[in-house]
Amino acid sequence: MLSQNMINFIEKEGLVDRYKEISEKYRAKGQIPMEKIEIDKVKEIIQELGYSAKYYKRENFFKVILKQNDRIQIGYNIGLKYGLVELIIFIFVDGQCIEGAPISFIIQQYTQEEELIKDPRFCSYEELKEILKSMFELLMKYKEEE
Repeated sequence: MLSQNMINFIEKEGLVDRYKEISEKYRAKGQIPMEKIEIDKVKEIIQELGYSAKYYKRENFFKVILKQNDRIQIGYNIGLKYGLVELIIFIFVDGQCIEGAPISFIIQQYTQEEELIKDPRFCSYEELKEILKSMFELLMKYKEEE
C-alpha cells in the first residue's frame, strides 16, 4: 500500500510518464547493453552528480542517499545487472521506512496495471549517468509533509 505522500508525489511530478519516458529512451534497441561494470567508475559517476555511493558487494547494489536530515532519509538502492538499471526507492521518516520498493513496482501499485514498466537499459557509462541524473533529480523533489 502506497503512502498518501507517495501518491501525491507520483501525481505532482508525473512519475508514471517520466519513468516510462526514461525506460523507452534507454532500452538499448539494436545495441549491446553493458553487462559488466567497473564499481569505481559507477561511484565516480555518482560523485560527479553530487552524491556518494556505498557498494554492497554481497548483494550487488549501490546505496545512494540523496537527502538526509534529522527526520528524513531519501535515496535509491541501485542494481546494475545485465545492463539494466533497477532503482529501489527508500524513504525513512523518523527512523521508520515508509517506502521501500523498486520504482517500477511502486508505479504498478499506483496504476494497477498488470505489467511492470521495463527498467532502463544502458550501453555506456554516459547513458548510465543520464539515467541516474534524471532519476536523482526526480526523487529530490519528494517532500514529506509535516
